[in-house]
Amino acid sequence: MIHLLLINLSVEASCMVWRSAQHVWNGRATVQSMNIKMALDFLRHLSPFEQAPCPSLIMLATGAQGDWDTTIIKQLREALAACRVPLVGLADTSRAMDRLHARRAPLDAVLLNPVQADALQELARALKLNGPQMATV
Repeated sequence: MIHLLLINLSVEASCMVWRSAQHVWNGRATVQSMNIKMALDFLRHLSPFEQAPCPSLIMLATGAQGDWDTTIIKQLREALAACRVPLVGLADTSRAMDRLHARRAPLDAVLLNPVQADALQELARALKLNGPQMATV
């Protein structure tokens, strides 16, 4: 099972990621969406997330709705130190500055929002997040 943690994504973007993840991992993907404060608590296993599992992949909105603040990314990296989970930025396709800021941030990868299944599948291959048998796009 692949578990994706989505941070600061809009409802529409979260739904697109969920649909793409279901296709890529043949329905064997869970998606959890939260804001940055909750995500940091979740990753640090603070109450009420003491028993929370490590996610397989984290996607952080880096566009107008999101944040490419290097301080936040550093906090996420520190919280992820034990898990070694990839951190991926999602940049808005319509805003050139969002894409530029996201590419400069210390992220493992940047995808354009909305996330398409073929882009997610390529990312999964690059990051070796194959989990169960992947569907052909």
